[in-house]
Amino acid sequence: MAGLIGGVTVGIGARLAMRVVALTDDTPGTLLTAGGTLGIVIVLLMSSLPLAVVYVAIERFLRGSDLRKGLTYGAAILVFPGALFLGGGGEITEIGVPALNLPMFASLFVLYGVVVARAVGWLERRRGGSDPAAPSQEPEAATTR
Repeated sequence: MAGLIGGVTVGIGARLAMRVVALTDDTPGTLLTAGGTLGIVIVLLMSSLPLAVVYVAIERFLRGSDLRKGLTYGAAILVFPGALFLGGGGEITEIGVPALNLPMFASLFVLYGVVVARAVGWLERRRGGSDPAAPSQEPEAATTR
């Protein structure tokens, strides 16, 4: 569920960033269509789900609040695999304003980490926590004599 929330959020953010790139480019850009937006959101959603699974697996080793955990994880995925995406050059450095494009798209990796961490934290609190050492919230059974 956290991966779904993070993927949709970043997919919409990526689409908005792409629109900014198109608007800052000297050549005529593309149109913003519902089909194109849906396609981008679906692709980012599917490709980001494994990152959410990784976060859930390592989250107990991260310290601090959900926000701090998310910033830490977002920075880590910015380094890898984000560096592969951002460091490859291509359209990010050839269209629009590269000094704007790079930080705009880099921030999406950090945003993803924060959204997933906050969603995982919220879901765990809503479920009652996942700490096996925490006391049970189940009422005690009544004893009869």
